[in-house]
Amino acid sequence: MQIVEWAVLGLALLLGISYLRLTGDPPGPRRTLFKVLPIALLLLYALLAGGPAWLLAALALSALGDACLAYEGEAAFLSGLVSFLMAHVAYCLLFFAPADSSLISGEPWRLAVALFLVAATTALVIVLWRPAGKLAPAVALYGATIVSMALLALSTGLTIPFIGAALFLGSDMLLSLQTFLVAKGSRWRRPLSLGVWTTYFAAQFLLTVSLVSFAG
Repeated sequence: MQIVEWAVLGLALLLGISYLRLTGDPPGPRRTLFKVLPIALLLLYALLAGGPAWLLAALALSALGDACLAYEGEAAFLSGLVSFLMAHVAYCLLFFAPADSSLISGEPWRLAVALFLVAATTALVIVLWRPAGKLAPAVALYGATIVSMALLALSTGLTIPFIGAALFLGSDMLLSLQTFLVAKGSRWRRPLSLGVWTTYFAAQFLLTVSLVSFAG
């Protein structure tokens, strides 16, 4: 069974890297399929390896969010936002049990990182408030949820899961900038798309592999 698990994980990594060349393609079934497949395979790997239930839930919700965000329009964006919000809640619940807040308050570097993450997220929400329009409260709620996930990961003392959580936060920051501040015809959209996917898939890959190993 372990050979099958590693084969699934390897295929997920290969497809995740391969999707980079499709990030500039127009929305459609093909792009949606190849965007969802890498995360779906990470979900299959976690399932085969006996990963924790909240990890399975987070990956399933992320795959659903990817399917929604592969298309354009407010309805697709809102559906993706809700799916990923729920995915971050699942990650929060996963990190909650091993979390120890005294690790952050007791170690200066962790406290500095925590303050930086909160400050950066708050600043981004303020910058996006007017451009986001009626979606601003939803964006603020989303920001509060994902930074909470990152702080909980930081307070577990587990290095790789925190790196994954931080990359996830960074990916969502890049996506929000692309969505609300960068014009459709801008030359920055392609580099941002590459950055969003690279940090996002790296985050999910690191979280999956490390949390499966931790649970095992």
